[in-house]
Amino acid sequence: MNEINENKLWGKLDENSKSYTVRVLNFFHYRRNIIGQYWKREEVLTWELIRALDTLPKNYFLKELLRYIIKNKKELASVAENLIEKPNEVCVIPYPKLNLPGNENNSASDMELSYKNTKLWIEAKTTPIRKEKLREQILTQTNALSKINNGSNFGVIALIPKTQESSTVFLYWSD
Repeated sequence: MNEINENKLWGKLDENSKSYTVRVLNFFHYRRNIIGQYWKREEVLTWELIRALDTLPKNYFLKELLRYIIKNKKELASVAENLIEKPNEVCVIPYPKLNLPGNENNSASDMELSYKNTKLWIEAKTTPIRKEKLREQILTQTNALSKINNGSNFGVIALIPKTQESSTVFLYWSD
């Protein structure tokens, strides 16, 4: 009974009040069955990427990622150009909510890079899923971000393993 109450309290807590370490502890506390080979888990690798983008010098790490997107992903070049303008002011936000109604109200992207009215959401995958399912996820996130961002500059990109087929804009983890 106590666990249920703790989980409810955690769920009600403002996202800005949840520290990185407590998020990790909470994730594994309530999902003990996936502790095996945790270093391969999508959530863990995504947390590591979020921490890297947020803590490493943005002028080097984040700026290089945005340069790569500008050069190789023309569909998102204008979004990346706005973010690269002041890389040290780009906010790295873990798991931005999609603000979907009903039983999907907890749906979230994996991370957001934002500066002023520009947002880039990154949906990370570490194992291949059906191409159609990935496309559907990216489309759902794009539609949600369109509503949230009120037509400002935004985009969604998939971060996928080399073995993943995709019909959406994507980066490989090796990129």
